[in-house]
Amino acid sequence: MIKIELNPRQIGIWFPGGLKLHKEPLELVIKREGWKNIPRVPIFRLPEEYNHTYVLIDGHSRHDTATKIDTLLPCNLYERREKIDFERDNLAHFSYKNQFSREGFYEKILKLYIIYEENFRVETNL
Repeated sequence: MIKIELNPRQIGIWFPGGLKLHKEPLELVIKREGWKNIPRVPIFRLPEEYNHTYVLIDGHSRHDTATKIDTLLPCNLYERREKIDFERDNLAHFSYKNQFSREGFYEKILKLYIIYEENFRVETNL
């Protein structure tokens, strides 16, 4: 796993927007405190033939907020077969939590990205 900060427009998504689970708008928290208390978003690198360089595994609200306020997004970049460890990597828990040791997780995220791109893609300037 590599910790990096990226322009969120480099990262493809597979779900529109984010779930608003925060007590106050995430945008206000980020503007006030920065990203220091917000978990990084996990991402995979995409093959070159796709519209983005990376694909989001989780963190659609954080991605959406970083895009809106035009800031870099703190990410954990994982290799295709790398085990994702929530505790070690200080990640927010999400629905795929128990599936990371199984084969084919990268392929599942890639498929979700492709479906989203084909059906809901919004043009970006990248």
